[in-house]
Amino acid sequence: MARPRKEQELDIPRRAVEETIRLLAQQGDFGVPLTAVAQAVGCTAPALYGHFRNKNALLRAARDEGFGRLYNEKFAVFEQMRGDPFGYLRDGSYAYARFALENPTLYRLMFSPPPKLGVSDDPWSSEAGRQVLSLLLTGL
Repeated sequence: MARPRKEQELDIPRRAVEETIRLLAQQGDFGVPLTAVAQAVGCTAPALYGHFRNKNALLRAARDEGFGRLYNEKFAVFEQMRGDPFGYLRDGSYAYARFALENPTLYRLMFSPPPKLGVSDDPWSSEAGRQVLSLLLTGL
């Protein structure tokens, strides 16, 4: 396998998270092998271990990215509906449900991961999760 160019090498963590999320959606379960992620990124599996200690660390990073995406969707609605709490509650709820329907495996990873993954089952345990919670509470 060809070694990534220097500028690509700097992007391995971000690209690995993106590919993990894509593979989660494609497979519909959490059995994404690190070798498949590495191949999609264009690096070797050992190169991933330089950025993620193990598969669970990569899944935690994917989970945080999922919370970031949900936050961005909810924040866009919050900005549109500023001053209209009922509109925010309605459209914010739709955005939340749409996110869950469009990203079912990522949503499960975020809110109810199986214990064997070593990912906390408390969605608010990470900073990204707490930001989403804060935005949800702002609308109430």
